[in-house]
Amino acid sequence: MIQHIYKRYGRERAAIAGTVIRYRARSAVREVGKALGLSEDVTARLAKGSWGPGRDSSLSEVASSEGLDPTDRRLALALELAEDIQDFPRHLATHVGGFVMSRGGDR
Repeated sequence: MIQHIYKRYGRERAAIAGTVIRYRARSAVREVGKALGLSEDVTARLAKGSWGPGRDSSLSEVASSEGLDPTDRRLALALELAEDIQDFPRHLATHVGGFVMSRGGDR
């Protein structure tokens, strides 16, 4: 499909639209946990507990409900950093159906 659009409209007049993927609680916990050397077990429990509809709990509350000690120095730092990076851009992606076409400069 992409090649068809380029062939029909020309590469100088067609462009794929981009989208910005942002950190949500689950991905923030996984990234920060990995960076700070938390075990996969702890990171997985936090990520699982922080995700889903109607989750209004802070990550510290999630940690407590998972039986973890949110006052542990490394865990507390991980929770704070994960909260801080939520909604930050994570990476760019191509929009699923996003193309932009222009008329070109000569019309």
